[in-house]
Amino acid sequence: MDTLQPTDIYQHLKSTHDATAIGMLLGRAASKIGTMDDHDTRTLCIHIPYLLPPSLSIDISLSIQSAAVVGAGLLYKGTSNRLMTEMLLA
Repeated sequence: MDTLQPTDIYQHLKSTHDATAIGMLLGRAASKIGTMDDHDTRTLCIHIPYLLPPSLSIDISLSIQSAAVVGAGLLYKGTSNRLMTEMLLA
């Protein structure tokens, strides 16, 4: 059961403190290892520039990008999802 509402998650992710955003991304992914949760997948993917449209230019720190990639790996652990595996390797 999620105790955080989507608006709460957004508030933590938009904070200027990288450690808070990293903790939120990794914590949510670690709590749902191997579930391929749609909401968390979208949250992680918007922090990975490779997965965003080229026309969208967002400044995301490298540490947050790295946390998002690790989080996506956790979220898809053991699922054999070929598309996500190829995107994360790229």
